[in-house]
Amino acid sequence: MADRRNWTATALLMLCLIPANPSIAAPHAGAGPVKVPHGTTRCNVGAWVSFLADAPIPVRARPTAAARLLGELPIAPETEGDFSAVEFDIIEARPGWLKIDHATDPVELNEEGEAVPARPLPAGEGWIPDDAAQIGIQSALGYADPDAASPLLLDIGDDWVTDMGWTGAIRGCSGDWLLVDYQIERARTPTGALVDLPEAERPRGTAWFRGICANQKTTCDMASVDRRL
Repeated sequence: MADRRNWTATALLMLCLIPANPSIAAPHAGAGPVKVPHGTTRCNVGAWVSFLADAPIPVRARPTAAARLLGELPIAPETEGDFSAVEFDIIEARPGWLKIDHATDPVELNEEGEAVPARPLPAGEGWIPDDAAQIGIQSALGYADPDAASPLLLDIGDDWVTDMGWTGAIRGCSGDWLLVDYQIERARTPTGALVDLPEAERPRGTAWFRGICANQKTTCDMASVDRRL
């Protein structure tokens, strides 16, 4: 992931080489909106500052923009090449906000192989906007509730949401589940090639997902969570 402005730049480059009009199998998206929790939901999952963030992320003492500012989470500089975004744990969610803890600046090495000094970060718990965090989703299935027996809202086959589109705000959490905004932008042809979906055919919504990966550099070594009932 060489550029925070496009986590899947390599995949998008491949799409430019694929014919525009192959027959594709569109992702399945179930009907009906998901219910976004109105109160506090709790979890413990890792995340990092969104690669799409264009300004430092304010960390507040309470989930309101008027609350005391505890500090800021820096974003990566506008440079090419590998970098690591600030990482943290998400421990609670409320409408519009995520409560985080244990913010850390991953160790980076300079050209001489020496550790780059860590950037100053706020210590302890604090609240950030719900669209300031990014995660990977190693799953094809999105649900109406944080329960694999609940109605299936999204099924993109054998691919992962992270690879086939984008994720946005994290609306809620429960254990190892996250309620996430998504849009699926790609699909596979019968031969397995990736193609862009027409704008009108791109499934978009909010669903509960598991298979959350907190590794911003590569995939996580985990067993598949997808089980179709």
